[in-house]
Amino acid sequence: MLEKWGFVFLFWMANVFSLFSGGCQKHHDNSVARTKDLAGVSISVGVQHPLFRNLPIIVRLPGTILPFQTAAINAQVTGYLKSVRVDIGDKVREGDILADISVPELSNHFIKALADFQYHLILLDRYRKTLRSSPDLISAEEVDLARNKYLVSLAELRKLVSELQFSVIRAPFDGFITRRYIDPGALVGPRKTGSEGPSALFRLDDLHKIRVVMDIPQRFVNDIHKGTQASLLIPGPFHLPVSGEVALISHALNPDSKTMPVQAIFPNPEGLLKPGMFIRVHLLVRTLSGALTIPDSALVTRNGLTFVYTIDNKGRVEERRIVTGEDNGIEVEILKGLYPDDTVIVTGKHQVLPGDHPRVHPVSLPRQPEEGKKNE
Repeated sequence: MLEKWGFVFLFWMANVFSLFSGGCQKHHDNSVARTKDLAGVSISVGVQHPLFRNLPIIVRLPGTILPFQTAAINAQVTGYLKSVRVDIGDKVREGDILADISVPELSNHFIKALADFQYHLILLDRYRKTLRSSPDLISAEEVDLARNKYLVSLAELRKLVSELQFSVIRAPFDGFITRRYIDPGALVGPRKTGSEGPSALFRLDDLHKIRVVMDIPQRFVNDIHKGTQASLLIPGPFHLPVSGEVALISHALNPDSKTMPVQAIFPNPEGLLKPGMFIRVHLLVRTLSGALTIPDSALVTRNGLTFVYTIDNKGRVEERRIVTGEDNGIEVEILKGLYPDDTVIVTGKHQVLPGDHPRVHPVSLPRQPEEGKKNE
């Protein structure tokens, strides 16, 4: 009887062992299958060791383009617009004529003032000659009075000449006509300084450089100063980079948004950057020296925690929890969880699971960014 039950026990143990072995083999087969592609070749992952490097910290912000300088061109004298020599989109040079104003009344005043000036000039000359040749015929007081009348007529003539010069509208600087508000025949005249709209004739924008206005978050306010490096990408198919620098800082935060307005200046020789464009500006706020870094592509986030996959000394994938610091969008600072001799998976991480045995190959270091992203 005991022999019978002993045989049954051994038979039961053999089946349990068989099931256990089969389960392990199945798990191994699944692990192998995960590291095989459809062609039956082992999946390859790119790896890299954490490195101590100088990590540039870059803040990436939205910005709006403004002209380097802009002016609302107004008439300085009242009259009828005789001709308009430019239109929207025209490029002009400083001093170019933009429009002509017909001022008939002013022209008549000028003719009268010119005649008055000539009369007083001749009269003064005659009085002076008479005083020298026949002092008994004229007094010095009469000569002084004639001189004063001459000076008054000269001042009036100069005033009218200056006003007549304003009847020709000229460009105050190089730029583009971006607005035109009038047509020939319209009655124009002086308006409030810098006013724009129906009262202005044109708007002229200088675009050889452009200003980009942006709002700096409070955490970066003390890192921004005049001369801080800035860069942007020209919108379009080629995304050409342009470098500039911060030029104006308000030094006061908006109490509602807790941001500080700043302006950066960028060259625009080809005119590809247009006022009103929305772009993103990258500001190099500081550089961390000797930070332990890995590429951003190695990070795995789950439930608010950050992990990486590493390769242990047996070639197996291992999940490692880490603590990160600054991140410029290309590389991230490692504060805890990794060491320089660790092997970190930076490409192909989504194709493997802990315990897998993928083929590994080293990958090149990411380019230190001149442009990158930061917490916005």
